[in-house]
Amino acid sequence: MDLACPRTRASFVGAVQGRHEVSRAGGIIEYVRTGRGLETDFVVRDPLSGAIQQLIQVCWSLESESTRKRELRGLRAAMEETGCSQGTIVTWQDESKRVEDPDIEVVPGWRFMLPDF
Repeated sequence: MDLACPRTRASFVGAVQGRHEVSRAGGIIEYVRTGRGLETDFVVRDPLSGAIQQLIQVCWSLESESTRKRELRGLRAAMEETGCSQGTIVTWQDESKRVEDPDIEVVPGWRFMLPDF
């Protein structure tokens, strides 16, 4: 899964849009760059209020310490700037609740795409 590839990223956006709570609510999916220049891959907004419902960071793996720090830093910055209290990092296979931040969950892509996640 090469998430740098536009076609793959578009497929992932489709999967996010297809998730029950996003599609049911008509959620709007955007990309965000924080005021400090950090990035978060997906921001899901309520179409009526504009309130942020979910922040999602996507990466292949968190095995590399530099990747782990970058992904956590970008997601945490977006959470702070938007006031969103929960963040999700979706990886290819990693499933670890053990990240430095209790408000951030790490899930594998297959589990994230399940309707009841």
